Amino acid sequence: MKEGGRWFVLKTSVILLLLVAMSDVEAQDFPTEHRGAPDTSGYRLVRGHIADWTFFITLDSTDESAWFKRGYYRQKVRDFAGAIADYSEALRLSPGFEDGYMNRGYAKFETGDIPGALKDYEQGIQLDPEDPINFLNRAYAYSSSGANAAAITDLDRAIALDPSYTKAYCNRGMCKRLLGDLAGALADYNKAIQLKPYYAEAYYNRSYVKEMGGDTEGALADLDRAIELAPTFAESYNARAEVKYEHGDPQGAIADHTKAIELAPGFALAYEERARAYEKLGDRAKAKADRECAKQLQKAR
Repeated sequence: MKEGGRWFVLKTSVILLLLVAMSDVEAQDFPTEHRGAPDTSGYRLVRGHIADWTFFITLDSTDESAWFKRGYYRQKVRDFAGAIADYSEALRLSPGFEDGYMNRGYAKFETGDIPGALKDYEQGIQLDPEDPINFLNRAYAYSSSGANAAAITDLDRAIALDPSYTKAYCNRGMCKRLLGDLAGALADYNKAIQLKPYYAEAYYNRSYVKEMGGDTEGALADLDRAIELAPTFAESYNARAEVKYEHGDPQGAIADHTKAIELAPGFALAYEERARAYEKLGDRAKAKADRECAKQLQKAR
């Protein structure tokens, strides 16, 4: 696995240098329960990188790393078809390019081609069976297709390779919860938090397990902590609103739903659930307005 920065030098009439400071393959988090509007911040900068790598490709179309980097940036702006094409060219030029398989697998997954994603992940794992990120990313595809037992097997392998891998514990906790193993899920979230006390996602996900187990105070405490650590994560406010509503605090739920909407204006579910809270308080006009907003946002997707 190639990590960190790297210099690529192309010799033309002027020597051009480009410093790339990023990891080639990123570990994927499992989907959270709710999602807000897509984050488009930085798109202009990323598109500038795409233009740069396009220029480098015109100078040397046999450099697999240039195709790979452009694919990486295309992936960043959700141009998955373009990313797949670039990764495929990188792999044609260098068939043993492990990162090319892993990133192309992710791009295929995002287009709905889960069998294709799993095939690429398998190839990447064969090329480097000692990299825990590879197992974590294949587990993501397995879990998203409902194969949580297979995902847990891959996450067990990732943890065996790196016992301090907090993402793997957190993701395995989600798979265990989905399979009904609340005790196992809680143990994994606890381990993730022990290893990384400032891991907001682990607190967020552990709150679901606590709520499902009847520990409402513990769930609210975890969501308070998640919000303290990541105050711009709209899903935590929305989850806390759900807990408040279910336990007789519709006014508190409205406040948290409103904050979630402020942070993620495209968060249709937050509007739907705030409508429910308004209705509980007898404010049918606001409930109707929120439901209409949610409907319009869903149509726009």
